Amino acid sequence: MSTKACLLELKGPAVLIVAAAVLFTSGCTKSSGEIYRDRARTELKAGNYAKAADLFDKSVLYSEDQEVKKESLLEGAAVYENSLKKFTDAEDRFRKALAFAKEDGEISRIKQAIADILFYKLLDYRKAVGEYQSLLPLVQNESEKSKFRLQIAKCYFYLNEFDQSLVEIESGLAKIEDGADEQFDFLELRGQVLLSRKNFEKAVDVFQSILAGFPERAKKAKIALNLSLAFEETSQFSKAIEVLTTYRGHIEDGEFVDQKIERLKIRQSQLPGASGLRK
Repeated sequence: MSTKACLLELKGPAVLIVAAAVLFTSGCTKSSGEIYRDRARTELKAGNYAKAADLFDKSVLYSEDQEVKKESLLEGAAVYENSLKKFTDAEDRFRKALAFAKEDGEISRIKQAIADILFYKLLDYRKAVGEYQSLLPLVQNESEKSKFRLQIAKCYFYLNEFDQSLVEIESGLAKIEDGADEQFDFLELRGQVLLSRKNFEKAVDVFQSILAGFPERAKKAKIALNLSLAFEETSQFSKAIEVLTTYRGHIEDGEFVDQKIERLKIRQSQLPGASGLRK
């Protein structure tokens, strides 16, 4: 069996003892931290994710090299997040890796990984707000800044802090040119916030402006459904029906749309003065 294979078979302190002997006799300069990191990568390739994560942690523990620590923390965090679905452990490793990051680009990538775990996996929107806010001064690209501003606005929306969400939306829109892709995302969120606040008249205006300004992209989103809902809530049933009929072919659940149209027709027939109304 090769020396490398031997090292991969050993566990615990034994691997360090053998590694030291190999270093002494062969002139190899690999540290114990590097040996654990390399074993972790081998286990990762074999699909042994729990074992790989444990070995990355051991690499961090035994390594004196900051670069090796950082590599093992980042690679271990990815295993915890993507393979083991242990999101709190992933967040912890990413935070520890920040201590060894030096370049702004690397710092921003790690901080975004933390923010995204909080937002998408842990649903901790309060903590996510702070992480996304801390990213703004680190990036120069306006498109990236817009993405983080949108995430901040979404955090406040999910926290039911609608007024603050609208403040963030208006701030983000003020920094975007008309017709930009980011404008669609901010306007869509603005419409959703207005629906949640039961400000249906303003929501109608927002969703109509999206359909006019971004016709192709709007077809793939739920803009027509949201607009029909805003019309329905203001008792404009004929307009709600017209929207659903126009965009039915672009809405995935056609059966749902048909049922909704029939329900709207019933509600429309019950309006005072409507044809067929029973007295």
